[in-house]
Order: sequence, then structure tokens, then C-alpha cells
Amino acid sequence: MEHNRTVCDPSDLYWMWLCSIKGLYWRQQKALLYFFEKPENIFHASWSEFQLFRRAGLSWIEQVEKAKTDTYLKQQIDYLKKKELFFCSRENTNFPQKLREIGDCPNGLFFRGSLPPPAMRLAGVVGARVCSTYGKMMARTLSAVLTQEGFGVVSGMAAGIDTSAGYGALEAGNLSWAVMGCGADVCYPRENAGLYNQLISKGGILSEFPPHTEPLKHHFPLRNRIISGLCEFVIVVEARARSGSLITADYALEQGRDVWVVPGRCDDPLSCGCNTLISQGAEIIVNSTDFRTKLRERYSQTQETILSSCPTSRKELQTSYPKPQNELRASVPKTQKKLQNSHLQPEEPVFDDPVTRSVFHILGSTPKTTGQILQDLDDKGDLQDIQIEERAISIALTKLILNGYADEIGKGAYILSSFKDAG
Repeated sequence: MEHNRTVCDPSDLYWMWLCSIKGLYWRQQKALLYFFEKPENIFHASWSEFQLFRRAGLSWIEQVEKAKTDTYLKQQIDYLKKKELFFCSRENTNFPQKLREIGDCPNGLFFRGSLPPPAMRLAGVVGARVCSTYGKMMARTLSAVLTQEGFGVVSGMAAGIDTSAGYGALEAGNLSWAVMGCGADVCYPRENAGLYNQLISKGGILSEFPPHTEPLKHHFPLRNRIISGLCEFVIVVEARARSGSLITADYALEQGRDVWVVPGRCDDPLSCGCNTLISQGAEIIVNSTDFRTKLRERYSQTQETILSSCPTSRKELQTSYPKPQNELRASVPKTQKKLQNSHLQPEEPVFDDPVTRSVFHILGSTPKTTGQILQDLDDKGDLQDIQIEERAISIALTKLILNGYADEIGKGAYILSSFKDAG
């Protein structure tokens, strides 16, 4: 460990501040950046500027206001130094490039140890927490193969398959990283303290969550997008029908990554998720030798060729199997959830203010800017008794986005969420 390293580049200081605010997730950060553009503008914003968020009923803005002090910023820096934690923003050249490419890229990563080297190819290995001896053996074996072929291994450091994958990579002499569903300073599960410490010296511990953050249930699906986002492909080793590993597989396919699967017995609940993925067209790992051969064949191609051969969802695989993966990509919506609900309109949002309600009814499948929305409202005459400015439209859009009713498509254009990525 280099003890003379600074906790972050000076240009990342306010990014670190923004990402250190507890309870402020990626969507809330996005809303703030939409208004203020840069984190330093948020830090120096006036009380009146935050009043706009208060009127919108966004209670989390109080956390931001409390953190807008030099004392708070210094406390964060001091804690990072004490725990040998570091931070890298998405705008920093050291930030992992593949992760930067995903649509919901985190604004920064806290880490212990180091970030993956820019030139190193990464592969994710995930699976069941409660797993079989066979599953652990396969996770170790495949991680060793990946290591021998020059891949760094990424997992979630959960008990079971993830733990075996981490140890497998380290034992084979390569680097490995764990993406946490808690702060990078929190070892979870606690029994993985040995692996946690080894990863710090032979790879790293990564997290988008602030230091001190506990491993809450809803954090793990969020971290799964980072596991897949860092990697060229993801391997699933043992997964139940409703396993979190299937969430990682969905994210991987959305992001244009391949998914490989270790098959299992038909009557084994631990293999239900894996076998379902296989039935939908995921790549099968027949044995370690065959897997090694395919690795050399496929991933010696250019990145553009690799991405063009990937499907975009588990459900897409299901509708087209047994077509090869490069023919599956454009057939259906991107995620299982969107496929199941693409024929439905979102429910009426429960908001008291008439502006937000009217903006909701104006939005549809055609992207609209705030100016176009304002013009449409004027044409309809719904709010002729209320004086509306574009700022009020922006606040309404923020509320809709944060509650999952709308999405921003491109820069400054909005649609209802049910139409995003449809068709």
C-alpha cells in the first residue's frame, strides 16, 4: 500500500463530496447535476436555489444542505485518509472505461487497494450464496482459467460462489476485485475478512456507496450493474430461480456483455436459474478446456466485434433460441421487466401539484424538451390560471424521474418510462 497517495485528485474533490452524502443515490445525484451541472456548483448553491427542491417535496435535499460545509468536507477527507480509502470520479482518466460506457454509470467509486488497470480485461463470476461443493470448485477452476488467460476477476464478495471466485483468482496469481453493496470500508460478510484483506493488496474493494454505508438489501441490485459494467462478460455458477445473479445477468445483457453459464442437474434448485438461462440461449460452459478455447477465439476479437455479437436481454434470448447470439440482439425490449410491462401505461402518479400532473399527461413516446412541454401546456390551456416557467417544468420532470415515471433520452429530452427502450 502506498501511504503517500492522496485520497483523490484535486479535480475530484467535489465529486467525492457529492458521492459521500448518505442516502443520495445515483438518481438523486443526477437530478442535482441536471440543475447545477457540476458538483462544485451544488456545494456553493444558495439557500434560495435549494428552495426549488423543497417546493418539489424532495426530502433528501435536507441531507445535501447539511453536508454543504467545509467542516463536512474535511471530515470526509480525514476519514478516507484514516481508512486508506480513495475516490475516483467518472470524469477522471483513471476511471474504468467500460464502466463509463453504461447508461447508469456511477458518478464515482470509493475504493481500497487499487482500481483495475486500464489495459486489463475483466470478467465477472457470480452465483449462489448457499452453494454446493461442486459450485465452489467450478468457480475456483474457472477463475483460475480466466487468470491464466490474462483476465482479472470481478465478483460481489458474497458468501459462496463469489468468495470461491475471488480466492480462485488470487490463488492462481492474478488480481481480483470485489464490488460491494455497502461502503468500501465495510467488510461484508464479516467472515470474509481474510479475502477482503487479500483483495486490498492484490486488486481492490470498490463501491459507489459512501463510507460507513451498511449492506442494505436494495443496495445489492444497484451494485450488480457495476459488476457487469466493469466486465467484458459475466459467468453465472449456480443460481436459484429468483437469484440476484440473474439480475447481474440481465444487466450484463443490457450493457452488451456476454453471459456464460455453468449447467446443473435438472432437479437441483441451485441450478434452476442457470438452466433457465441456458434454455434461453446463454453460452454453456461445457468444461474448462472448451471454455479456455472459446475465450481465446472470441475475446481476441476487437471490442466492436464482441459487442455486436451480444444479445440485449434474457427474455430476448428466450424468444429467439436457438439462433446464435448475434442474431438475437434487436428482436425485443431490453429487460425482462420492460418486456412484461411494455404494453402497459405507467400508473397515474400521486402528486398534489397540478404542474407535475399536467406534465405527466403531456409526456408520451415522443421525446420532448422543457420548452416543448411548456408550449404544449399553453396550447392545451390546462394551467391558464397558473404562471409557469421552464424552471417549474424542470422541477416537475425531476419528480417524475425520481419516482420512475419519466426518463431523460439524450440531453434535455423526456419521455414516459414505459416507452424507454421499447421495441
